[in-house]
Amino acid sequence: MDCPVGSPTVCARQQISGVHVRSLLHEQGVGPMAKRILIADDEAPVRELLRKFFRQEGFEAWEAASGTETVKLIKKRRFDVVLTDLKMPGLDGLGVLEQIRTISPNTAVLIFTGYPTPESTLRALELSTDGYVTKPINLGQLRDLVGRALALRHWERKRKGKS
Repeated sequence: MDCPVGSPTVCARQQISGVHVRSLLHEQGVGPMAKRILIADDEAPVRELLRKFFRQEGFEAWEAASGTETVKLIKKRRFDVVLTDLKMPGLDGLGVLEQIRTISPNTAVLIFTGYPTPESTLRALELSTDGYVTKPINLGQLRDLVGRALALRHWERKRKGKS
């Protein structure tokens, strides 16, 4: 069942696969501080929908209208997660992913697209994407993927002794 964007009470209580993202993060030792998420898409309605959704989920949500703007924000602030559209004018989602891996390698990056191709999927995997999501986006599944990516990144830092 998808999370209705206009209903924060329902969203706050909704379960994904029996485990809410906040519970999953808590169990993994990820602290209670709001996680910072950056949403990159050249379509304003998509950015706004995702920003509202993730704010209802307790994230500090930021927006970028282009790949170039995304990279500029990554250079100025630390983000826990970046959600980026694959097709954007100028720097596309794969270019964003490639630059983030250099600038901020511990940031989880998920790519979403309405135009999946075997080539873009393979390239995203080569660049170590944390998720590849096709449109239309199922908000519940996206929330679950973000939670898992955060928990995995936290575990990797802890394993390397960088918590």
